[in-house]
Amino acid sequence: MTHEHRLASVIMVAALTLGPAACNNPPPPPPPPVPAALPVAVAPPVAPPLAPPPVAAPAPSPAQPVAPPAVAPPAPAEKPPVKEPTKEPSATPAQPTGIVLPGMAGLPKATGENAIRGFWALVDRDKPAAAVALMDPALKGGAQGAAAWKANLASIDSVQVGRVSPWSAEKLPDGVERYKVSLNVKCKADDPANPPPIPHYGWSNGNNIRWMTVKQAVPVARISAIDTGP
Repeated sequence: MTHEHRLASVIMVAALTLGPAACNNPPPPPPPPVPAALPVAVAPPVAPPLAPPPVAAPAPSPAQPVAPPAVAPPAPAEKPPVKEPTKEPSATPAQPTGIVLPGMAGLPKATGENAIRGFWALVDRDKPAAAVALMDPALKGGAQGAAAWKANLASIDSVQVGRVSPWSAEKLPDGVERYKVSLNVKCKADDPANPPPIPHYGWSNGNNIRWMTVKQAVPVARISAIDTGP
């Protein structure tokens, strides 16, 4: 059987099976052709990142020479102390001229001002008997005169010596000095049971001026006059 005979047999069988509708209906159109796939863009291969170049290790620095520890020089040997030669005491020790009392540092020795300030320092310390002892015998007289001067100075509660000025209104013998003395005096209250001949023995509270004469003597200078006028 040829190919044409087979095709005719198939058509006949189909017609018999499907009936007349099959012969009247045209065969379905063939499916539309499938479009060809679009080309997919392929990304170009990415090159792997380059590794950083190797860092060369720093060359080791040469070792610095270590200085040897400083050695302190040996301490010099101490010299034995030199013994000062002993001075022989003078056969005739010098006698002091003038008086030196506490609080009189810086004042020259053997001066009338030194003697005057020392005298009133004793009065200010309530030591009238010691002050009377510095008077020249001609001024204080005997025991009665010394007691009168002691009572006079004891009436002073406090005294501060101000300016002491040399007073040379007349020619004085050698070794005799006269001064005008400014005194700031605070008097004690007079004893009503035994009042002095004049109030406060002539002293007044506040500034008092006296002219004092100093007579140089050995071993101390002496107060030879205390006057209310030159």
